[in-house]
Amino acid sequence: MPKRLYIDPKECKACGACEEICPEVFRVDEDLGYARILDLETYPEDKINEAIITCPGRCIDWDESKDNEYFCQKYQEPIKTKPPACPHPLDYCQFRSSCPVHFLEKEKGS
Repeated sequence: MPKRLYIDPKECKACGACEEICPEVFRVDEDLGYARILDLETYPEDKINEAIITCPGRCIDWDESKDNEYFCQKYQEPIKTKPPACPHPLDYCQFRSSCPVHFLEKEKGS
């Protein structure tokens, strides 16, 4: 399993430093109040590592754990529950249609 990049939205200051260093990967979302990671096939690790070091909130990192198969795109966090469940079920989610947890729940209900 390749490394997965994540941002801790609780620590992100939406300062834009990551987007300035690596605009092909990071976008500050003013509505959400934190930076998001764009979904890419591969990531420029050298530029991302520079963004990780530069980030004043220290909220960007690589998640190399092998036991987190599911990932929340909205909050940029691994889903650690077994079976996988949405960690924020009452929040509106713009990623719902592409969410693997939503898909699994839909399949179970069919």
